[in-house]
Amino acid sequence: DPEERLVLEPDKIARIVEAWAFLETLIGIFDRGEGEGGHDVSGGRVYEAKRPARQPVVGKPQASEDERELGEDDTQRLVGSRTSATRGRTRPADLTTQWLIENPFEVRAAMAAHIDSIRLSLDVAGTQLNASGMTLNDALGRPIPDEARFALKCFLANLQVWGSLASLREPLSSGLDRDIELLLARGCSIQEGPDVALRLQTLAETLTPERLAGYHRQLSRWMSAEARRSYRQCLACVRRSFDGVSAREDVAGGAEFRATVLGHLREVEGLFTAIHRFFRCVDIAGGASPMPTAAEQSDDSEDRVAAMEDGTGAVTNSTALRPTLDRSVTGYMMCVDCGHNGVMSEGEMLHLGIHLRAARFGKYASGDAVSDISVRPMQRQK
Repeated sequence: DPEERLVLEPDKIARIVEAWAFLETLIGIFDRGEGEGGHDVSGGRVYEAKRPARQPVVGKPQASEDERELGEDDTQRLVGSRTSATRGRTRPADLTTQWLIENPFEVRAAMAAHIDSIRLSLDVAGTQLNASGMTLNDALGRPIPDEARFALKCFLANLQVWGSLASLREPLSSGLDRDIELLLARGCSIQEGPDVALRLQTLAETLTPERLAGYHRQLSRWMSAEARRSYRQCLACVRRSFDGVSAREDVAGGAEFRATVLGHLREVEGLFTAIHRFFRCVDIAGGASPMPTAAEQSDDSEDRVAAMEDGTGAVTNSTALRPTLDRSVTGYMMCVDCGHNGVMSEGEMLHLGIHLRAARFGKYASGDAVSDISVRPMQRQK
């Protein structure tokens, strides 16, 4: 059903990709540091933003030699003359990623007091929501815009079909089954007491691929609400930082610059809101949660977000998740962390055993080995 799919318009995707590249480049200018570059075009060198090693390289491709050979008029428009009375008063439409690269000194002067809150906002957006393991950093952190646009489409599709992955290091909603996460992470042979081991053993014997798929799709709903809440808190800090700039402290063109940055941050917020609203709408249509109250209908309602955080707005295991998927077409997701030619963990082997049991493959063909899934199939080969 097309109404049960989240598909963003091409222009919306393009704006998100452009906003992400702009913000990453802005942060990269400060990450690079004062003494490692940042010459303007007139010096014959275009600034190259530097990203931390833990994050993918993002931003626009480096300009060609022909593109760098700007005329005098273009140089004056982009860089400006230090003797010009209108220097720095750049219209928001002119504040592009390329302008940031070519004007690092102006960028630092305008954004030095705000960069920490901007960096935190983008870090939250890039890491707190994943689609079957792919984060927004992975999707949007691509040097070629076309690749980033395609990756964002894949991110949205994976989020709806496969859901999200969690970690035992992160707190989970009370509406989610933490035992499933414990089972996938450590298997049944854990040293946390016989009661926990017995509970996980029972879960392993009854767990089905459909229930596992539902768990990951529930995670996507909870994590999207949590990521949206965290990002909006960071965005509020950025707004307060911008509002605190006095006329005496401001630089020429600073107000326009801040408006442009805030517009790009709002594009990212719009992505989280689109995902959040989509899940809410399809779940309400499918009877997964009650209709929102008047307070919940407000996009700024903290009560509405709190309901998602504590699990009261989450989908229960007994509720059919939307969109409805034909698993004979889509199959199931199994994520491993062993790498090529590595050894799968006990939890990963258990996950594989659940699918083999459901398919009645190999030793499970007769259906007599239903209870023999949590120990012997997971023994590693010497």
